[in-house]
Amino acid sequence: MQDKIVSSYGGAAGRVLCSAFLPTTGLTAFVLAFLLVIEIGVFSTMKMPIPAVIVTWAIFLMATARLALNAFHGDWNGSILSLEGGSWKAVGAVAGRFEVLMLVWSAPLVLGSIVYATVLQASVGAMNSLNMAVPTPPLPLVIYGMSFFLFMPMALIVSVGAPGFASIFSKEYWVSVFSGRRGDIFVLCALSFGGPVMLYVAVAPALIAIASSGVQAMIAATGIFGGLLGAYWLTLFAKLCGEFARGSQDIPLAPAPHELPPTPRITSNGPLPQMAPMMAAPAALPPLPGPPAPIPIAGCDSLPPLPGPPAPIPIAGCDPVPPPSAAVGPPLLDVKERVARAQRRFESEPAAAIEELDALRSTFAPSPQLLHALALLLERAGDADRVLEVAKEAVPLCIERGDTEWAAEVFGLVIRQHQELQLSKEDLLALAGAFTALADLRNAARVHAMVIHEEPGETRAIKGLLQVAERMQRDPTQVDAAVKVYRFLLDRCADSPLAIYMQEGHDQAQRAAVSLASP
Repeated sequence: MQDKIVSSYGGAAGRVLCSAFLPTTGLTAFVLAFLLVIEIGVFSTMKMPIPAVIVTWAIFLMATARLALNAFHGDWNGSILSLEGGSWKAVGAVAGRFEVLMLVWSAPLVLGSIVYATVLQASVGAMNSLNMAVPTPPLPLVIYGMSFFLFMPMALIVSVGAPGFASIFSKEYWVSVFSGRRGDIFVLCALSFGGPVMLYVAVAPALIAIASSGVQAMIAATGIFGGLLGAYWLTLFAKLCGEFARGSQDIPLAPAPHELPPTPRITSNGPLPQMAPMMAAPAALPPLPGPPAPIPIAGCDSLPPLPGPPAPIPIAGCDPVPPPSAAVGPPLLDVKERVARAQRRFESEPAAAIEELDALRSTFAPSPQLLHALALLLERAGDADRVLEVAKEAVPLCIERGDTEWAAEVFGLVIRQHQELQLSKEDLLALAGAFTALADLRNAARVHAMVIHEEPGETRAIKGLLQVAERMQRDPTQVDAAVKVYRFLLDRCADSPLAIYMQEGHDQAQRAAVSLASP
């Protein structure tokens, strides 16, 4: 099942699709139209059509690389002028790799077309004399030409994520990027090529209506819509490829049964507890009767006692089923009001407020909101031992129910004792993402570093820590911390395909730190 992956790409693709309708796409269209009008006007005046085509293609490559690199770094809403993806030097490197791959793909097509044209030209006279129709191009050549629509996005994806020029020719790198992601490739191609077609179909009636107003109105409307449609396609295509290369949060489709997370039921008040905790513990079954007493028979010794029930047979790979917990109670349906009341009471009666939450905790089924509030009040009361005890239950439960920000707030209280919680790598990655969403960048960096310390090649942790460092770098008060984060990444993950971005980010952060330190 390793070749089947369920990833977050579907949701990310939807976000990119929505962002393509933002005004930033119009800004991209204006910038590209401005550059193309100047370029075509200059070369038309000089009567140099071939350089005009080359420069137009170069503008396309740079624009595509810029938008894809921005998406690779998490910028889905920016225009072609956004610098979130790095410097224009990095954009030029991506454009160069993309151009080389497209040239490699084009070589067989150009060669096959030349051979076909040569053979066709040599035999056209004979075919005319025999009244034969001109043969169509060979089917293999047609199929190879159609593969352009698949190879082009793949080439851009590889170019954006490649750590260097040589990597684009590495079989291992291509396999690592596309292995198990056939569904994501289908989504990318369907959206990037089907989206503009559907948009054209939707707008076509309006264009027809405008065309009836006159030739000039039709030309103006067609030009404006054509420019916007081109920018829309370019934005959608490039950002979908950049997001694909970013490729985060992939999980196996079919994990082992014991790894399947429970599915919470969602209501307007949030996730309800699982069905098992909601059920009262079943009454204990009566014990099995012991062996019967020996039956005396005249002239015979007592019969041996009957054997008791057989011992359980151990089966490899199967753990014994734990008995149901007798401490589980009904769900606390008004948990929000109870917690708010206890928090208000804490201001005047801290001990009584904590006792109130403890009583609810022991009476009702586990509640993420209740445990989160209890941990925060215990921290305010200075009871570090009890904070750790509550955190051991609260953090895994909050993560399981999807309340990762609550989990992060509790985990932040005991982060120096994180080993006591025995969290998995997936739990730590979820906490790191929650810290980032809460703008707690220092704790986000710490948790990502925990994962990297145990597994230096974990790409999700590396990408997450790179994003944290980039956000730190934009804050003048955290530039020095960003430098330390980049140094940590370069020390621990020097062999990662993302090392080029680590080095580039480190250099930028170092220059920013020197600039801030200078009078």
